[in-house]
This record gives sequence, C-alpha cells and structure tokens, in this order.
Amino acid sequence: MAKQKARQSAGKPGLQIVRRSALTGVLAPDMPAEVAKSLRQELTDDLRLVFHRSHVSPDLIYAFSRTGRIVTDENRHLLTPEQHRDWKEALREYRRRAEADERAIDLCYTLLHESGRSELANRKRFAVSELGVATLEAHEEGISSFAMEGVFFNAWLSQLAKRLHILPEDGERLREKFGADVAELRGLLEEFYDDLPTPSWNPSIEKRIAKIESARAIPETWLGKAPASKEEAEWEMPLAVEHLQNAIEFCKDVNDDVMESMFFRTWFRTRVLNDHLPERFFQAIDANWSRVYERVQNHMARYAGARLQ
Repeated sequence: MAKQKARQSAGKPGLQIVRRSALTGVLAPDMPAEVAKSLRQELTDDLRLVFHRSHVSPDLIYAFSRTGRIVTDENRHLLTPEQHRDWKEALREYRRRAEADERAIDLCYTLLHESGRSELANRKRFAVSELGVATLEAHEEGISSFAMEGVFFNAWLSQLAKRLHILPEDGERLREKFGADVAELRGLLEEFYDDLPTPSWNPSIEKRIAKIESARAIPETWLGKAPASKEEAEWEMPLAVEHLQNAIEFCKDVNDDVMESMFFRTWFRTRVLNDHLPERFFQAIDANWSRVYERVQNHMARYAGARLQ
C-alpha cells in the first residue's frame, strides 16, 4: 500500500525538474575520478531526500542511487539497452533486499518466548504484533530503524510517566534528562544479563537465533542501518510517529501495563539492532522478560524520584 501510494505521487509536477536533472548524470570527462565520485554521492544524497519528501517509492530511490537515473515512460527511449538492463536489475535487487528485510523484521519482532495461552500472554502477543506491523510499514516507506527506536523509546517514557503520576511538565524534564542518560539503561540491562543463568535453548529457538544472526550480517540490511544524513533523520521522525500512533490505536483495548512493558521491549529490540549488540544478549533478556522488566520499573521509579526533586 505504501509503495502504491508512492508511485502514484511520483508523477507530481514538482518532480519533473528533479527527474530531468537526475537523468543527466554526466560529469566532465577530465574530472578526477575521486572528485567525480564525491560529487555524484552528494547529488545522490540530496536527491534521495527530495524523493523521500515527494513520496517517491523506495525501490525507485534505490535504483536511482545505483544507476544515477530515474527511468520513466517518457525517457526510456533515451537509454541504451545496457542502461535499461542496469535499471531493471537495480529494481530487482531492491525487491530481493526488501523481501529479505521483511522476513528478518518478522523474525526479530515476534514475541518468541511468550508461549502461554492466558489472557495476559495473548495481550502481549497482540501488542507486539501491532508494533511489529508499524516497524514493517516504516521499512516499506524507507524509514530507518533509528527513527523507530526513537518513537518506541518516547512511547515507553510517556507510558512510564503516566503510571508514576508524573505531571506533563515534569515528564518532559524526565524525557530530556533520561534521553541523555540512555546509555545508563543499556548498562543496567547488561548487569541484569550477567545475573541471568546461562540459557539453554531448544533446537527451534537455536534455529531462530541463527536465522536472525544471518539476516543481521547481510550488508546494507535495514536492521541497524542509520539515516544517510541529519536532514533525512528529521524527515523520518513524523512518519515514524504516525506509524506508531496507528499501532497504538489498534491496541486501545490492551491495558497500560502491558503497553508500557511492550514499548520498552520493542525499544530494546531495536536498540540491540542499532547498536549491533549480540543477538543472544537480546534473546536471554527476552526469555526472562517479566523478571527483567520488574527490575527496570524499580530502577526507573528511583531514577525519576531522584531527578525530579
């Protein structure tokens, strides 16, 4: 659906100038190769942002970054057969990468260790499923995992402030202070990890971990790939918020305690990807989630009390 919307908007008049400039792709023949490469990269980065803001489909943006051109019905006749083959191959390469990333996102964001059939377990699975859908939709729109980490973190802090009955103005102070101290939280989770018994995984979980590790090792995977520029990161955030808000709307019947816990889990999941931390670190924490999150809650109650005095 996101790709269809993007392709429909790709024909807007405002993009015609961009297309013509992108098609030239010609640099002076006597220009040193390293200078030409640098200028081409700057052109690509700038135009990628223009394309994003104009809702051009991510597969077209990827193909442009690979070939230096956007191919349309109007300009197809200007290309050599080799150039057209390069364009089609770039599109196929993007689709292969996108499909692999979608499978990896599904593997990463599934609630693997919650197997019970209680109402609580069902609510957790439902919440995580919707947050995973938000992540998939963000990926389809070309939004990075770093933007999703940010919105999951803010959603968790908002839910935490609500539970601790922190006033909105104090909640904003807490957000600012804790945002600067987020490394402390990662250190806390590493302490918890050291306290956990050495996990013994059954074969099915070992297989799942191996698949995730393999997906994370693929060059240029979406998992843990930062935005290309500060401007691109700024463009991503409102869209990431929108995808999260859609997920929250679907979860309106899930109670606040579950949402708080699952926001934190999904933030932690994404943080592990973005910091390129070992997969088994996440899986061990996740397998002991209730125990770990209780300690996180106790820590945050003390943290909030000390910082807001």
